[in-house]
Amino acid sequence: MGNCRRVLRSTALAACAAALVTGEGCGHGSNAASEIRSTLERFANAVTRHDYGVLCNDLLSVDLTARLARIGLPCEQAMARGLGSVKRPALTILSVRVQGSKANAVIRTSASNQAPSEDTIELVRSGDQWRIASLGSASS
Repeated sequence: MGNCRRVLRSTALAACAAALVTGEGCGHGSNAASEIRSTLERFANAVTRHDYGVLCNDLLSVDLTARLARIGLPCEQAMARGLGSVKRPALTILSVRVQGSKANAVIRTSASNQAPSEDTIELVRSGDQWRIASLGSASS
């Protein structure tokens, strides 16, 4: 159950992703940073629409969805639990750092029913797209 809570907490950290995605990326390659911002915009839109199918099938890494499955939570069910109560979420991209096939995005999130949070989302290159590998850890 501890793993489940940790995954759901991580999900809640990113739960404030939403319709408003702004900010400047930095790092290696403006194309990669632009693609990462696009992935985060798609993530934000899917969270706003509660479209857990898009989150699980198109945006989250295979490893992340496998970790959810190993603790007994199908991805869509975990997303519904972690994101279902989010109202009027917002996400601002503060920075993007690309290192080869991995990247980190520092984000600020908020929602009407949650305290604002600054977190780091890890992404990985999967084929021709960037996928979210970790939904958030508190930024220092």
